[in-house]
Formats: sequence, structure tokens, C-alpha cells
Amino acid sequence: MPLWQRIAPQGGSPILFPLQSSKYALHRPRRAPNLAGPIDLVVGASLFECNHPFASNGCRESGSAPPPLFPFGPEGHLNSVVSELDRVILRSPVPLSDMRKAFMTRLSILGLLGVVIVMADVREVYADPQILAVVPVGEPLELVCDDTTCEVEFSAICLQPDRHLPQPGTTYKVFAGDLDSVALSGYSTGGRAITLDSSLLKVASRRGQTAIRFSVAKQVLEQKGLRSVSVDFDRAIALVPQPAEDGPAPQTRADIAEAVSGIRRLGQVWADSNADNMAIARITVRMANRLPMSGRVPNAESDRLLELAVGYDAAISPKALDSARRLVALCQRRSRYTAMRACLAGFHDQIMRSLNGRYWSILDLGS
Repeated sequence: MPLWQRIAPQGGSPILFPLQSSKYALHRPRRAPNLAGPIDLVVGASLFECNHPFASNGCRESGSAPPPLFPFGPEGHLNSVVSELDRVILRSPVPLSDMRKAFMTRLSILGLLGVVIVMADVREVYADPQILAVVPVGEPLELVCDDTTCEVEFSAICLQPDRHLPQPGTTYKVFAGDLDSVALSGYSTGGRAITLDSSLLKVASRRGQTAIRFSVAKQVLEQKGLRSVSVDFDRAIALVPQPAEDGPAPQTRADIAEAVSGIRRLGQVWADSNADNMAIARITVRMANRLPMSGRVPNAESDRLLELAVGYDAAISPKALDSARRLVALCQRRSRYTAMRACLAGFHDQIMRSLNGRYWSILDLGS
């Protein structure tokens, strides 16, 4: 017997109902709720069950149930459902109008399934993102100002692989126990050094978990008569995301304590065991913060910034220094279509993601 006749012997259009079940059955109710007329329901794994209210007449009595049509359980795939339904429709001796109705029904159900998937992910989306650690570069970094804001970028890693990545612009705050490690200072227009309250800093994710932006309103500099402001850390500091309002999975004190404990215990081991890559990341950050956000930079200028950045790493290995120079040379060749800062940022983020993976490996071994 043709597959279509087994599915819809009366010529009706196949309909999928996304209901939870692990049974396979064929059923033809007298009238399904919210539908215009009698139809045959095509039922697959996790879609319909004989004792469901729709099946008030029970499963089809004549003969045994046909073999499973659609592997749509937890181990199945939506594509197999769609492709099988397409095959059934295309081979079916039914009017074109019915085929169009079946196709539109399929689209509607796929839309409903998409809504269900999105709703299932809502909890994850609105949960607080990862706690991060900011990596020091060994020197104070000066904030670069535009018309309204002065900002600087630092390398960062994620301390919680089980939470989702922060979106660019996600607001963070320095962990309370690390506030004393943040040094915010400035120079007055007369050249006098001034120590500032670190609470003036605004912290936000720049690019996921790999780069963090520290900023101060330019108005603060004007009010205090400052010509420049710099920020520095004497060790890695933890950043805690600002809690989402009524979020379903906030960072608890235990979550924060566990994340901070890991970087405290193993942060130096991690940095020492990846010294070359850490040095290259520091060089790219130092250079990037002195480069314009867009536009081309003469090779002579990028070479000067490279030597200036290298000068703060007196113990840099020849291997790391050679890698940094080759990286800058590659970005110089790409400068016709990619800004030097964007190119360096891309390489920096690749390095930090690799270093982040190594941190988690060390954390697993040390736990």
C-alpha cells in the first residue's frame, strides 16, 4: 500500500502536532479541536499518543501500527521530519491546493517549534553572564578620550565556562575584594600627579569575554582639571556582571567566591606556564590602545608603537618577540582593507580564547 494511503487514506493533509510522547500511532478523530473539518493526523515519536484526548476513539484497530515514520524524539532531528513530510506530500496523488495547505501547515508548525525553542532559551539569555578576570599588562594604560568619554581596553578571560558569554557592552563592576588593586591616577594640566577614586571607572565588555573596556566621563577630567587619566592593576582582578533585573539565575555569593578562588589559587601558575602568549597579548593590547579606532596607520608609526610596547616587557623571550613582530607585519599587509587596531584586536582575541581554554584545563587539574 502506498505510503500516502497509509497516512491519509481519505486524501486529507498530514498535520504534525508537537506533543510530548514516545509512541507512534495513526488516528483519525471525528473532529480535531480548532480545525475546520475531519482530518487525518500523522503522528511521530514525541508527537502524539494513543491515550491523548484527541484519540478518544483509541488507536487504529485494523492491523498493527505502521513502523515509525518520523524520528522526532530527543534523539531525532527536525530536518528528518521536514524532509519526510516533503517526500510524502510530493508523492501524494492529492490536489495542488491541498499540498499548499499542507505546506503552510508545515511552516506554521515550524514557527511554533521555533517559539518553543526560543522560550526554552530565555532563562539562559537573561541569566547573569560569566564572571571575568582582567589581566594586567605591567604598566599604567592611559585612557584615550573622544568628545564625551575616555576609555582604555584590557585583556580578560572567563572564569565560569558553564555560563553564557557577555554581549558587547555588558556592564560589570570590580569585585569588592579587588578594589584596592585598582589604581586610577591622573595628571593635572600643571603636571601634578593626582590619585583618583576607582569608583569613577565604568566597566563593560568590549568583545565578549576577551576584552574589557574601562571608561571615565570626559566631564570628570574637565571638572578636576586633568589632562590625562591612567588605570593599572598589580594583579588579575575579578569582574562581576551587574545583576539582571529579576534575572532567573543571578550570581550568588557562592558562585562569586568559587570563581575568584580559582584565579587566586592558579592565576599565577596559568600565567607563568603561558608566558610567551601572555607577552604577545600584552603587546597587542598596549599597541591597540595607542592606535585610532579606524583608518590606516603608516608602517613607521606601527613599528614605533611596537617597540614602545615591547619596552615594557624586559624579560620577553626571543620567540615571543619574533611572533609579535610577524603579527604586526601581517596586520601592516592587511592595512589596505583592515584597520591596524581591528587586525591586532582579532589576533589578541584568538590568543586570549586559547589562553582561556588552558586556564580551564589548569583549573580542572587543580580542583
